Amino acid sequence: MARQRKAQQGEEAAKAAEQAQQGEEAVPEDFDGFTAWAQRAKVNDGVVLVALTHPDVLEPRHMDGAFSGFRLAPGPASATWSDGSTHPPPTPEP
Repeated sequence: MARQRKAQQGEEAAKAAEQAQQGEEAVPEDFDGFTAWAQRAKVNDGVVLVALTHPDVLEPRHMDGAFSGFRLAPGPASATWSDGSTHPPPTPEP
C-alpha cells in the first residue's frame, strides 16, 4: 500500500512539474498532492524542499521526502525550497 501511494505521488508530482515547466501553475490543494508537487517542483534546478506547511498537518515534525527530509508544520499551504524561494511568493511591502 505504501508503494502504491508513493507511485501515485510520483505520478502526480511529475504531472505538476511538467505543468509548472510549461508555465501552468497547477498546485494541488490536498496534502499528498501538494507535498508531492512541492518536492518535485524545482528538482530539475537542483533545489529541494526544506519546509512545508499545510492545514491537514496536526503537529510540527520532520518528514522524509523523495529527495531530502523537510520540516512539516500546521498552517496555510506553503512551501520553502533550499534556494530561499517560497510558494506562495511573499507579498511585497507597499
